[in-house]
This record gives sequence, structure tokens and C-alpha cells, in this order.
Amino acid sequence: MNSKFKRITSTTALFLALAMAALYLPAGLAASAGNPSASPQQATAILTTSGNQSAIVNGTSANSGATIMPGAVIETPAGVGASLSMPGHFTLDLAPGSKVSVEFDGNSIKVTVIQGCVVLHTTKGTNGEVDTSRGEAGKTDGTKGGRLDICDPSIATAPASAEPTGGLSETGGVLIGAAAMTAAILVPILTGGNNPSNSAP
Repeated sequence: MNSKFKRITSTTALFLALAMAALYLPAGLAASAGNPSASPQQATAILTTSGNQSAIVNGTSANSGATIMPGAVIETPAGVGASLSMPGHFTLDLAPGSKVSVEFDGNSIKVTVIQGCVVLHTTKGTNGEVDTSRGEAGKTDGTKGGRLDICDPSIATAPASAEPTGGLSETGGVLIGAAAMTAAILVPILTGGNNPSNSAP
């Protein structure tokens, strides 16, 4: 009689354990699925400023090495250029005196130019778009990457790369080219068409 009672008790306990496991297993799986640590990590980009001077990100001073999140508003003071990069995806150069907002992830970046000029480089696999106050100003082809040079419509000059490479900027090249062209036009006029470098025999 005692052995039969023990068998009944053991069977009942096993049944109750299985029933409890079946009850709590779905809840445990749901909790794991909702765990933030299991979700994909949010995309970030790195800020670099010329001369490690400060730029403004969301109203706060930021220097080279600062982590930038999607939705950020970035401003560069006069004389300070900046570059925002997500390696393998894009590089965004901001000319001094610019202000932009950026939205990006691992597959795309959208830049809204509030003021100033930007140069956007995207790699293959990343779609790029630059908007201004007049709407969409340009897009890059995600199948092959590309480059966009965009200024706020109120600015007439072409954008210059903000990267502190130490070389001649595009704007500097334009000014030098313009000066050379002006000299080529003015010299014949001022000398009466004679070549000032030639001396009389």
C-alpha cells in the first residue's frame, strides 16, 4: 500500500512540474525577445574637427572623437570645418559656418542643410541624400556610391572639403584660377598687346 502511494505521489509531482514548465516557457521566450540587449545596435558616427577645435552638436560643444547619434544637429563656427564619418558607409564634410541635421543607419544617410555647404561621400551599399530649404538637392546611387557637393541656396560659392588635409581647398583653387584668368585678360590690355617679358633686341 505504501509503495503504491509513493508511485502515485511521484507521478502527480512529475505532471505538475511539466505543467508548470509549459506555462512559463512562452513567457520566458517573450521576455528574451523583448530584451534590448538582443536588438541590433544603433548606428553611430564619429566627429572630427579641424585643429581639434569645438563644433556644436545639439547645442553642446563637441570635439574630435565625439560619438554622433542619428537625428543630431551639427553646427560649425566660422573658421572651423568638421567631418562626420561612419567607416565603410559615408563621410560628410561640413564647411565652416554650416549647420545640418543628419539621419543615418548602416544602409543610408540623409542630410538636411540648414545653412552653409557640405560634401557627402557614400560607399557602395549606402544610399545618400542631401536636402536644402528647397527640397531634395541630390542623391547618390547605393549600388556604386558617389559624391554630392551641396550648398544652402542662399550661398553662391561652391562648397569646399572641410577635411583638414593640409592641401589646397577647392575654394582656394577656384580663387587662384580666377586670379590667373583675370591676369591673362588684363595684361594684354595694360601693355597694349605687347608681351612685357620680351625685351627689344
